[in-house]
Amino acid sequence: MNLFKNYFYFLKLSLISLTLSLLLLNITIYFYDIKKAVIITLILMFFFNFYNLKKYYKFNNSKTFFIYSIFTRAISRVVEYYLFFFILNLIDIHNASWLITIFFTHFLKFFFVEIYKNLIKNMI
Repeated sequence: MNLFKNYFYFLKLSLISLTLSLLLLNITIYFYDIKKAVIITLILMFFFNFYNLKKYYKFNNSKTFFIYSIFTRAISRVVEYYLFFFILNLIDIHNASWLITIFFTHFLKFFFVEIYKNLIKNMI
């Protein structure tokens, strides 16, 4: 049951993140080329999500969670970066490409957090 509660929180956070990332992407596109805009958006969203996940799960060791987050989010962000440009080349609409990309990587990111939670719980 706790997994479902965590998932619904993660889903809520993901919807907020998605909205914020679309806004950031569309704003940064006016100032930078599309590649820089995507990188800036991904980096800012990393810190937003890190803070909110750390607060929700109440992880005691923030440094360990931060290192784990950097590692797993880096994997996710690299996948998102290349997937975004692959989809953008197919449909040539940056907002739709972004939505499709985030949808595909949503579950991957949730499972990374749950894996960390279970690793920490089993270590204690």
